[in-house]
Amino acid sequence: MLVLANVFEPDAPPTRDDLDEISDRGRTLADYDYAAARGSDAIEKIEVKPGTVERYIAREDDGRWIVAFGKLSPKKDAFLTAFEAFEEDDENADFTVKAYDPPRADKDFLLASALAIDLAFKNFVGPERPYNFAVIPADDDQLFIYVFPAQVKEASWPLGGDTRFLVSADGKTILEKRKLHDQIVDFPPDQSGAAGKIKENSHVHELSDVPEDTDVFHVLVREPSIPEKITTKNYIYMIDAEGDITFASRGSKASASPPAPK
Repeated sequence: MLVLANVFEPDAPPTRDDLDEISDRGRTLADYDYAAARGSDAIEKIEVKPGTVERYIAREDDGRWIVAFGKLSPKKDAFLTAFEAFEEDDENADFTVKAYDPPRADKDFLLASALAIDLAFKNFVGPERPYNFAVIPADDDQLFIYVFPAQVKEASWPLGGDTRFLVSADGKTILEKRKLHDQIVDFPPDQSGAAGKIKENSHVHELSDVPEDTDVFHVLVREPSIPEKITTKNYIYMIDAEGDITFASRGSKASASPPAPK
């Protein structure tokens, strides 16, 4: 049964462990996004045969990120990896690309991830615009699939309009769908140099009583990386520039917060 997980939990504030888990997932999202971007940059420098690459999937292996580029097989029983982009020990170095001809048939994590991504996109509802996705391992070999708006303007980072899906280990069943934010707002809204002057950003979060994984992700990927104040129905939080979440206070404070993305 599909569970819609947008509910308030007003009885007690989240624990320190709860907040740390949100921070950890947000940091992993930021790492995933970085690896996907660097891997894609590396692939763009080589010749790619048309029709061999329809999807990329990143994963962390022994502290190093690997990005697989390929597509599902016609029967959807394998992910056909045409290229892999590997992170080097030097974080400033370009990713190294390895080609597979014929493509390598993967039937474990990559297959499940590709199926889960396609399933998530079929069940995602949002404004017409480009979106990114990420696959993060969850408990019991299940998968978190995140769908979130892609950056479409230079020096502007979108927040909102995102959803997290919990998908079964085989990638074929959505177990939980959590809408993380409603409307999409770009940071900074003013492109005239305001980003360098803003020391703290804030928004009111109406869908749950906790910060979301993508709130942490947003803090870590935007430039400059500045703290984010989040006001929910019952609590106020701060996310610092390193992604750590602090429980600031309890009480209905939404009216005291400045207008900001929801």
